[in-house]
Amino acid sequence: MTVKVNSEFGSWNPGIESDIPRRLLPCATIFDAKNVSTDYSDTLALSELTGLAPHKLSKFRVKRLVVHELLIRVTCDLSVADGPEYEALGLSLRGMVHKLFKNHFEEELEIFQNEHDKLISTAWKTMLQLLDCEPAVEEQPVSLAWYKRLFSPGTKSKIPGSMGVEDHGTIIDRKIECAIADEDYLMRACGRALQTIINAFRGKQ
Repeated sequence: MTVKVNSEFGSWNPGIESDIPRRLLPCATIFDAKNVSTDYSDTLALSELTGLAPHKLSKFRVKRLVVHELLIRVTCDLSVADGPEYEALGLSLRGMVHKLFKNHFEEELEIFQNEHDKLISTAWKTMLQLLDCEPAVEEQPVSLAWYKRLFSPGTKSKIPGSMGVEDHGTIIDRKIECAIADEDYLMRACGRALQTIINAFRGKQ
């Protein structure tokens, strides 16, 4: 393990990272095709384009999300049998999770998938709305237009209800700040996600 430098440390970032050889990374849980729908090589290419770390770009399958939640809940709420062998605890934990999933969740997986798809669709629409400064006059698809508004210097927009003109990037930044302060959980999550993505893009410019 190696210590990371120039990073904000905390409970979820204690300052260490794995030295797993690059050739073995596709086998890691967060990149394994059994768990994610994103291709590892595409993830690396997107990371290079955006400046976001590869692990932030993996898209977990719904089944893996359910199993992950079960792992957390069993660890927190149930007693897991240990044993004399080093691996006994892990085997018992995974055995309990596997049995719970098979008996109570596997048949409901389609329901989870549908609800997940609805949530992703709502989040996507919410983020596009936050990125759209001029929905009434924008000629380009908003999914492409937001990038040019953010990174094209000198692009201006009239502020609704105001006599002034403001840079598109500044308008979007302010909308995102408002979203992060919103009472709605999904709106806050979308705001934070966009802030992370945009800051990464700007860091690559």
